[in-house]
Parts: sequence; structure tokens; C-alpha cells
Amino acid sequence: MLLPVEEYIKRREAYSYSDKTCQFKVVQTGKLSLIGEFHGIYAGAIPNSCTKAVNIRVFEKICREVFNDCNEALNKGSFTDNHLKNIKSITCAIVHWKMASQGGRANKNVKNVLEKWSPRTHIQLLGAFKNKAIGAFRIQGVRIPTATAFLRFLFPEHFGIMDSRVAKFTEEKGLTNLSIRDDGYINDTRRNIEQYENIYSPLLKKESESLNQKSARFIDVDQFKRISEFTFRPCDVEMALWEAGEP
Repeated sequence: MLLPVEEYIKRREAYSYSDKTCQFKVVQTGKLSLIGEFHGIYAGAIPNSCTKAVNIRVFEKICREVFNDCNEALNKGSFTDNHLKNIKSITCAIVHWKMASQGGRANKNVKNVLEKWSPRTHIQLLGAFKNKAIGAFRIQGVRIPTATAFLRFLFPEHFGIMDSRVAKFTEEKGLTNLSIRDDGYINDTRRNIEQYENIYSPLLKKESESLNQKSARFIDVDQFKRISEFTFRPCDVEMALWEAGEP
């Protein structure tokens, strides 16, 4: 294993990456259970003063609900302007969250995505959702690291983010062989897509399975704001490795 069990638990519980300024809105379509205006995405516990914020587990649910609902509507020929609003909103929220640690780049990248949105962008995204295809999540304004964030939030039981901080960890261990710039940026190449699909994602899955076989559990806040014990998913392995990597 990449880290001892105790270290995995410690690092996952210490995970604190949050996006306190992200704002998004979900309007009622289909059978969505989580609608309204949201402000802030937190790693775990939410400050009492942040009444419109959600934690990561709630955000996962919102993302899956919206994409499932939009996909069903598209298949039935009942896709409306409200569906389009929702998928745009969630897409921008994921992009914003991924770039939150990079200052003004979060808003800049969201603006870039919206400016380059075409009449077929939602079709491409829903096709990527249906096929769990990292390459197809690379709409205009989205590159590989952010494309993996889509997979992480839509399928947390199967995927994690391929972030430069985690990639450095796996590169130094000789587990991945990515194309990376001198500043650590993961290049938007077919080689890196293949590395993500064939090496990186299976690695996260194997680590999570090993941890769960060893009965590893960590404390986190669930979607109902309750403190609970959880087993490891691939995304949780990635989150622990992110904490273990260099800032």
C-alpha cells in the first residue's frame, strides 16, 4: 500500500480542501430532491453561519441527481431550458471547486467555460456521463485535471481526481508515468488520459479495496451533517494522498 492504514485514516480525516466562494443554483426539474441557491462547498463540517453551504458529500449527491435528471430528460426528448440551466450551473460549480485554491483563476475559468458553451456542450457532457469517459468531459475550457473532477463527483465510488499534487506522489513512487510540465501541470494529452484510465484509477480502486479489507474506517460528516464512520472509496484514497503530498 502507498501509505500505512493509520496514515490513510489520519490524512483523510485531515482533508480540508474547501471552496467557500462557489455559488450555484439548482431549479426544480424531474424528481430532484436538492434544489435552491447554494454558497460554499466544504470538505466536512459547515460553519453554522453558512446556511446555504453544502459539504462534499451533499455536493456529490447534487451533481449525480442533476446529471441523471438531465440525461433522462434528453433521452425522453423532454430536455428544457431549466435542465440546461442546471447542467450549466453544476458544470461551473465543479470547475470553480477544482480551481478554488488558485485565486482568481476559479472565476476566470468559469467565465471561460460559459463563453465557450455551444448548443451541443450539454450533449457532450451527458455522453461523457453515460460512458464515464474522461476525454469527453474536456469541453471547451476544461482540461484533464478538471475533467477528472467531473468523474470524481459523479462517480465517487469509482474515481478520484488526478491532481498535480497527487500525481507528484505517484510519480515519485514510480507508479505513473505522466506527461507533466516543469511547473507540475498535467499536460492535456492522450497519454495522460490513458494513464488515468489504465493505471491511476485502478490504483485508487485497489488501494480502497485493500483498506476496506483491513476494516479501515475514518470519521467524516455525512450529507445530513452527522458525524459518522465511513469506508474508503477511490476518491477518499485520492483525498488522503492529496493531504500526504507537498503543498
